Amino acid sequence: MVLPPAASWKTGPSRWQRALLAALVVLVALNSAFFCLSQRWGLSSLLLLLVLAACTAAALVGLWRPQRGQLRWDGAHWHWSDPQDHAVNQLVCVLDLQRCLLLRIGSEAGVRRWLWLESSRMDAGWLALRRAVAASRHGLTHSNPRTEQSSLPG
Repeated sequence: MVLPPAASWKTGPSRWQRALLAALVVLVALNSAFFCLSQRWGLSSLLLLLVLAACTAAALVGLWRPQRGQLRWDGAHWHWSDPQDHAVNQLVCVLDLQRCLLLRIGSEAGVRRWLWLESSRMDAGWLALRRAVAASRHGLTHSNPRTEQSSLPG
């Protein structure tokens, strides 16, 4: 099997990520309103409402400041570049919506990041990146199949 060619993609704020943030805020507001109207107020109700608010605030902070950098596939391995360059030892595609990808990457330094990649058009660079992500789903980034021996008898 041949690995996909080199590809790279710069990350930053995206339209879909902002829309997801707005939908999350609306959903939490509706859920909180329903909760407030349907509960008898007591210590447990207030505590639950505070926990909900804290979780929402943590999600908003994480979504408001997207990771900025560049994700690169050199033909054999993934790399993440922000102010420093990191070798990526784990890449998981959490969500693939053709024009949007939600990825979770782990670097050798032990840092995990969530990346939201988006393309407004299906150009050659985006398709090359998606091929590389699809290849890494099958574990091709952890070992180089060009150097492994075939498991077939022969």
